Amino acid sequence: MFYLYAMPLKSGDCFILDLEKERFVIDGGGIKGIVDVIRQSVGACKPINALICTHSDWDHAHGVKFIIQNYPGNIHEVWLPATWGHLINSIMQVPSQRALNELLNVDSLNRIDMKAQFHPKQ
Repeated sequence: MFYLYAMPLKSGDCFILDLEKERFVIDGGGIKGIVDVIRQSVGACKPINALICTHSDWDHAHGVKFIIQNYPGNIHEVWLPATWGHLINSIMQVPSQRALNELLNVDSLNRIDMKAQFHPKQ
């Protein structure tokens, strides 16, 4: 049995897929209070198997930072948009709060030109 919850947000999207022993959070919505919404809706007892950010639009990515901050050690994987790829290595080497803030500064990430970063082979 599984349950799919759509978080009741006024800004953005956040979905939670609860399986018997696993939890997946898809997007973080556009609100700082996303963690409270998650706790009120489905509880906070289960670890998050994967926190998935589908794209870097503010109304999907803004809350990801707050989920990461409030579930320390309880998120097994974080899936991020490819446009954030240039920051991943530095985050993995020095997982500091400053690095996390840089990674999740959605406003600056939205201005990244994907064509400048990813060139398919011809």
